[in-house]
Amino acid sequence: MESTYTESTISKLEDKEETIKFDESELEEQLHRGRDKKRRLSFHSRHSSASRHKIFPIRESVDPGSVLPTVFRTISHNIDIEKNHQPIDSSDDNDDKVNKADAAAKTKFSNYSFNSDDIGDIVEKFKTDLTNGLSASQYQENLKTYGINKQSKPPSGLLKRIFMYFFGGFGLLLLVGGVLCIICWKPLGSPPAVANLVLGVILLVVFLIQAGFNFIQDYSSSKVMESIHSLVASEIMCIRDGQKIKISSQDLVPGDIIIFAPGVKIPADARVISNSPDLSFDRAILTGESKPIMATSFSEEPGTNYLESSCIAMQGTFCVNGTGRGIVVSTGDNTIFGSIAQLSSKPKTGLSPLQSEIIRFVAIISCIILFLVILVIVVWCAWLHRDYPDWINVANLIISIVSFAIATIPESLPVSIAFVLLLTASKMKQHQILVKSLHMCGTLASCSVLCFDKTGTLTQNNMKVTLSCIGDKLHEESEKDENNDIFDSCAATQVFTIGALCNEATIVNDTALGGNATDRAILQFVEKNTSTEILKAKWMKKLDIPFNSKDKYMISLVEPVKTTATSSWNEIGFEDNENFLLLVKSAPDVLIDNCQFRMNENGTLQPLTTDEIQYYKDIQRKWSSDGKRVILFASKMVSRQSLNLADRITSANKLKEEISYGLIFMGLVGIEDPPRKNIDHVIGILRDAGIKIVMITGDFELTGVSIAKQCGIITSEKIAKVNTLGDSDKNSISVTGPELNLLDESQWEQLVAHNELVFTRTTPEQKLLIVEKFQKYGQVVGMTGDGINDAPALKQSDIGISILDASDIAKEAADLILMNSDADQLFLSIVEALKFGRLVFENLKKTICYLLPAGSYSELWPVVMNVFFGMPQMLSSFLMIIICCLTDCAGSIVLAYEGAESNLLKKKPRVVTGERLVNFKLLFHAYFCLGTFYTFTSFLVAFLNLTRRGLKFDQFSLSFGSYQDIPNVTNWLNMSSSIYFVNLIILQMFNLLSLRTRHLSLFQHSILKNKKVIFVVPFVLLVNFIINYIPAIQRTMGTSQVPVEYYFIAVGFGLVVFTYDELRKLIARKYPNSFTARIAW
Repeated sequence: MESTYTESTISKLEDKEETIKFDESELEEQLHRGRDKKRRLSFHSRHSSASRHKIFPIRESVDPGSVLPTVFRTISHNIDIEKNHQPIDSSDDNDDKVNKADAAAKTKFSNYSFNSDDIGDIVEKFKTDLTNGLSASQYQENLKTYGINKQSKPPSGLLKRIFMYFFGGFGLLLLVGGVLCIICWKPLGSPPAVANLVLGVILLVVFLIQAGFNFIQDYSSSKVMESIHSLVASEIMCIRDGQKIKISSQDLVPGDIIIFAPGVKIPADARVISNSPDLSFDRAILTGESKPIMATSFSEEPGTNYLESSCIAMQGTFCVNGTGRGIVVSTGDNTIFGSIAQLSSKPKTGLSPLQSEIIRFVAIISCIILFLVILVIVVWCAWLHRDYPDWINVANLIISIVSFAIATIPESLPVSIAFVLLLTASKMKQHQILVKSLHMCGTLASCSVLCFDKTGTLTQNNMKVTLSCIGDKLHEESEKDENNDIFDSCAATQVFTIGALCNEATIVNDTALGGNATDRAILQFVEKNTSTEILKAKWMKKLDIPFNSKDKYMISLVEPVKTTATSSWNEIGFEDNENFLLLVKSAPDVLIDNCQFRMNENGTLQPLTTDEIQYYKDIQRKWSSDGKRVILFASKMVSRQSLNLADRITSANKLKEEISYGLIFMGLVGIEDPPRKNIDHVIGILRDAGIKIVMITGDFELTGVSIAKQCGIITSEKIAKVNTLGDSDKNSISVTGPELNLLDESQWEQLVAHNELVFTRTTPEQKLLIVEKFQKYGQVVGMTGDGINDAPALKQSDIGISILDASDIAKEAADLILMNSDADQLFLSIVEALKFGRLVFENLKKTICYLLPAGSYSELWPVVMNVFFGMPQMLSSFLMIIICCLTDCAGSIVLAYEGAESNLLKKKPRVVTGERLVNFKLLFHAYFCLGTFYTFTSFLVAFLNLTRRGLKFDQFSLSFGSYQDIPNVTNWLNMSSSIYFVNLIILQMFNLLSLRTRHLSLFQHSILKNKKVIFVVPFVLLVNFIINYIPAIQRTMGTSQVPVEYYFIAVGFGLVVFTYDELRKLIARKYPNSFTARIAW
């Protein structure tokens, strides 16, 4: 029967219930009825689809059910954090870490009060009627005020993305340069020079190629909104003018009265105003939880989290069971579903550390180009055009400016970066690590903090009961089956009953399945000593309050099966009666002080003294200090008359009141979850790599600290506490969840500075808070997680790490997925991921250092000498492009295949050391050491060729074009240009060998580790042959054959480069404090 609550009968609940289960058999029958009505229940698989196993999958669409819950939970957690007086910082220095849109949504939902408002006030606000609904005139007025019920599509950002693909980085410079070269061919060319046309076309091709590689790096966004509209109901039954009518969901407005029935998809946010006792909603699309949420029409306490309300029917969710009515309070983008969908469709804001470094490098190069362009224009206007009008005309000025750009820009950089990232992602996939975003490969190099959950990550997630305490008797479990007197008592039988019934796991073929790891361990313990099937057959569940990470207890209300009621009561030490039996299991520190009795061996009850309570607390402390998870079992009689099970919300709150006093203590069990093999060794590797390891767990403090010591996370005997923050040595500290809520900003700043941290008794909201605080104080945070509750912290972290059998929602929120099926190797995968991340950074530094000497510095000086000193341009712009786009590009791609040097995991994270991708040391080595030598020797051999042809240096120096009257000078200059080119590409071959390592000698890092280096030599020589030895290209592009002696001279110069670098690295290794070592790049 449907019960209607009017304004005078609505009462307020003291506590909000998140998830309540009611009479399992009845619920299963109701779920079945829901399925019969073609309702598709949302249960989320813990196995990824095949598409998820691809390297860097490009997805056309994403299941909103895997995306929306992360945003929903993040906002919900932030609301709870704010309630606990921990405001989310959104200052300017933290903008990259805290999404302002998320903060706005949090503020909006914090201000919503429809869940706590009196229904009469809501009716008055929207000018409706609970019985007749809106009138036609009032509907039109509300429609004009609130608009139609439809989500607006967010801007796609497609044009902006396309613009950035083409014009990000050096794109704009390449495009302008290409167009200007073509203009210099025609109409400015007099006569038109085909070389300018070819150069322009090549620049435009490079422009398109770099845009393509930018697209490959960037395309990882999820097209969520395309799937959103299919999740909103198309039609709904509502009441208007006293008539029940079916209308399009888009026509709903606030104030409409809608009708709930099994299988109905909720079209807008509605406040429940009447309900049958079994009304429940499936919110899986928003929360990720497949368990139905029981609904109520009672108002909640002011300040209750709106997103967790049980009296709000949320758009996009389903009515699974029951019937009722609701008044629409929000439509369109103002609904919870609409707001979450809008946020979910937004791309991730901010730049990764690698992207920031690349943009910084591009900015440096662009500033150099801008300076040179302005300088050229000023010099041309003030001097050259006046004194040497025939030397550089307008067309040649444009070509000179383009030449400066070509000479300064390493055009192959976008290709090299994309290739390094793609190759690293491929290598990581081979090591069972799936990368969802290419730039995440580079972010790993900056990771300075890794936050780990204890269970299943640091430990084996293979829990088993090893210790038990029944009454005051202790027992240690063994592998052998033993008959123990301790288990023959009524208290033991009741412990087994609690363990079997207050449990979400099930025994299948002698193995515990389902539930959480603790449930499975307890059920296996019970099954070892008795039959769980027989126990469950004797008792019938009436109501469950499942375990959650906030309350840390589970409650089951049961009654005996009538046919065996007397014997069932007697077996657990009670006389036959008509009461319900309340069963509860929890962490001892949560409920031990609420226990007032304990059961003796003979089944009689006696008061629990203060000394006995302290005895059990001491047991918990001892077991916890040994790394055990301790669980308390208790029970209590509850009068049938005190509960109205038809009103499940009130009944659940009544049971929560009941466990606050008068519990009967039955026993304790100690559950062991041993650390993974060699975990201390892995932690040692991470610590040597400069990574701060943080353990976050919901366990008791002593348990968490004990496991942390076993894993090597805590190495100090002296462990600080929050109350000694100012006096501690900033080494080891342990903090509990309740203590986190009391910290101010100065204490947080001191806390995150500690080297070894363990957070215990934490909630999912606090996980998110911990990540945000580390980020606020300049750390790059990696976070591991596999559950739905971990998704907000995974999303917020700089590097979210999940595992293959995690929930789909956790995997969607993560950046890396560890796919190793060997549990003991899983943790090693994180070390491999870190190594690959640092390898990306190392190889990109090598790539840039390789590209700058020949592809930038040595190309720039011929243009400088040409424009400012009136000399012929010794390296043509065409050959500059060939170096950048072919010969240097091949070498830079090969460097992507370089493996790690032996000291890679001995370095500190970049965020700690402040190391930049491009810094003064690298520029000094690439420009002033190598580049100067390249330029000097190349000019030397170029002018040597002219001297051998009978031409003198002073005929070209400060000539400003007068040399053009020398007979056959064009052919000799073309030859010198090709000689300059050959000298550079051969020097680069030797530089490529040297740059394979930054610290080790080439003889310590065998070339066989990267055999692809060998193939660069024939490729470069082939390009040289095509460019310089094919007559058609010679005539068109002004190249020439190079006499063989210049190859040998270049090899000699190359050996100088190789020897210099070997000596430099040797000195740096032998004398790490020397000047050479300090300036080593």
